[in-house]
Amino acid sequence: MEETAKQKALLGEELQFMLQIQTCEEVLCTIMNTVRQQGTSMHLLTVEDIINFIHRMELDFRTKLLHVNLEQAIEASKYKR
Repeated sequence: MEETAKQKALLGEELQFMLQIQTCEEVLCTIMNTVRQQGTSMHLLTVEDIINFIHRMELDFRTKLLHVNLEQAIEASKYKR
């Protein structure tokens, strides 16, 4: 079965959101490691604000990925009829 242009576009979006999620996870991990190493020398309320912001970004990317996955499922179902 040949992929349609829409399926290819959705795959591109899926990969982009997955990369964005992975980047958020890596940045959060880096921040946590930095806090472990030098937490007492940092303004921890600011760190908390930063990780909350990045976490919200990650959740937004995950929601967008969920919608892309739903669109992919809908597109795939069209070929089963």
